[in-house]
Amino acid sequence: MSDTYTISTLYDRLTARGFKPSKDAQRIYGAMTTCRTPDAILGDARSELRAALLAGDQDATDAAQAAVSAASNVRASWESFEAMRREYADELSGVIGEPAFTFVRGLYDAAGSALTAALATVDPDTAPDTVMVDGSKAEREAWVSVPGIVAELDDLAVLLGDVVKRMGRSSYCQNYRSVKDVKYVAYPLGLFVTVGSAHPRRLAEAWCWTYQPPRHVNPTPPTPLDTISGGRGGKWAALVRLGGVLASPCESLATYAPFDLAPLTRGVSGVIDPHDGPAQMAAYKRHVAVAVSTTLSP
Repeated sequence: MSDTYTISTLYDRLTARGFKPSKDAQRIYGAMTTCRTPDAILGDARSELRAALLAGDQDATDAAQAAVSAASNVRASWESFEAMRREYADELSGVIGEPAFTFVRGLYDAAGSALTAALATVDPDTAPDTVMVDGSKAEREAWVSVPGIVAELDDLAVLLGDVVKRMGRSSYCQNYRSVKDVKYVAYPLGLFVTVGSAHPRRLAEAWCWTYQPPRHVNPTPPTPLDTISGGRGGKWAALVRLGGVLASPCESLATYAPFDLAPLTRGVSGVIDPHDGPAQMAAYKRHVAVAVSTTLSP
């Protein structure tokens, strides 16, 4: 069930970004946002009654008294009013869901490509004097553009996550600040990063150390903190440096799934990271199979 306030706010944020809703979406949004509360209707009716009494107009007074009576009945059925608004909100979510996701994903992917191109042109953490004096025009422009692109990615990531949440996939996009497990904190990466040739655990560690305070992360990052922090490029630059692709791997809302990070496991030969390669993944699966069979044994 959709929340009437948040879905209307999301609609406003999307249209401010240039999203073009369908005629059906516009109709539903208009009906939902122009619904007046029973208290407002009753207040107006009472004002009209007061004005009619002061004017001494009996016909107007009778009409206003009837309006007050009707408004009082509407106020008594507040639950029905709220149910109607929720129906509008659910209907609006269903109509704009997939088009909104496609629209915002396109903006996000474009911003990710822009940052990747800038990082390929210049190191954004190069000293300003060095870039401005010795750098080429392309390097200077790329260096200057990085903070703006990073801010755009931050904003679009929030908007894309909100689209997913408002369309009923909230359990995959929450920020698990109370869970001391990189697996859960890194769930949103399934929406924002195509792994490609990168090591999934390194991506998750980079995301967690830049997106969350270090105290929320169990594993100590094996890579230098300056690599993970991302510098002027923030977590987005860190993900690119580690081989991630800043493009949503989801073609649609239906294909979205949380970032799949298998846990570290202690085997007979030491700690197993299933993401280190096919052999490690096979060893991890064998370990899980043995653990399951042991648990199920009488």
